[in-house]
Amino acid sequence: FRRVLFRSKITLPPTMAGEGVQLAFVSPIADSGFTVVGWTDLSRNPILQPVLARLNAYRDGQALIADIQGRIVAHPDPEQWLEIAEFADGPEGEFFEATSAGGARSLVYSHPVEGYPWTVIVSTPQRVLDRLAFSTTANLFLLLVSIGGLLILGVHFMSRRLTRPLRHMASTAESIARGDLDRHVSPKGEDEIGQIGRAHV
Repeated sequence: FRRVLFRSKITLPPTMAGEGVQLAFVSPIADSGFTVVGWTDLSRNPILQPVLARLNAYRDGQALIADIQGRIVAHPDPEQWLEIAEFADGPEGEFFEATSAGGARSLVYSHPVEGYPWTVIVSTPQRVLDRLAFSTTANLFLLLVSIGGLLILGVHFMSRRLTRPLRHMASTAESIARGDLDRHVSPKGEDEIGQIGRAHV
């Protein structure tokens, strides 16, 4: 019994309105023979404030900390404290799909807190993930359409530039056929089009 008590962390409900979940602990000090006994309000503990701020900042779903019995010890909504956490029995350290009591599907990640008998659980509803996937797909589609449009314009202007000498030779040939013998072809370049132009001079 003494060995169990020596490394105990006990979660207690708030004793007064406005308090958070209470944590009482008994822990030995290494190589000293002394023991530390402590008690803290988790919602006011300065060490946990950054963690609680991050839990509060997660708006796409739900983020919480549960103890070893699956009870919520940190949650943005104080009404949830010490309630049994949904998805607390899922595998730790990996993503998994789960269905809530209300029937909504979610993607859940749970991660053990090193040095504490706690687990951080983050769940995101499937509808939020679907909305994110649709937004990403729509953005990629618009990007592909834009790139395709730029390629089509580039090919159009490049083909007009490449066929300009041929169009000029065709126009000159039509003028000569109508009897305008003053027009002549001015060949440019050393490529095949330039060779055709020089052949018609």
